[in-house]
Amino acid sequence: MSELTPAKLEPLWRSTVKRAFLLVLLITTPRYIQQHAATAEQCRADAAVWNSAVMNHNPETSKSKLPITELSLRQDEMHDCLSVDPERVGDSASFQRGDTYRLLKALYTNEIAWRESNFIERHGLWQQFIDEDAAGVR
Repeated sequence: MSELTPAKLEPLWRSTVKRAFLLVLLITTPRYIQQHAATAEQCRADAAVWNSAVMNHNPETSKSKLPITELSLRQDEMHDCLSVDPERVGDSASFQRGDTYRLLKALYTNEIAWRESNFIERHGLWQQFIDEDAAGVR
């Protein structure tokens, strides 16, 4: 077995840093390129279409088919919809819409987290993640 030297570890370290940077870039960039501010009408229309796709369990429209950039945009929009289209006391329809926005946001958040976790595992970064977290690197 060959000995690990700094010269042998440097390419691996650079590759790991590049992958981590790309992951962060993929996740954070969509938050800054959203084209429009959500309106109550847009929130309701998007939530109806996206919720229908989720509830019908159609593999062609599944969230697993969406790129992470689209998941992130939808997650952000549903978050914004909670402010743009707020719940009103005594208005059960507004509470149902709020529940739908929260549900969709949670589904998109979970899908992103699942993909991040799989990326870390696929690229052999899990132990590094655990070690750094234990060392307080966050």
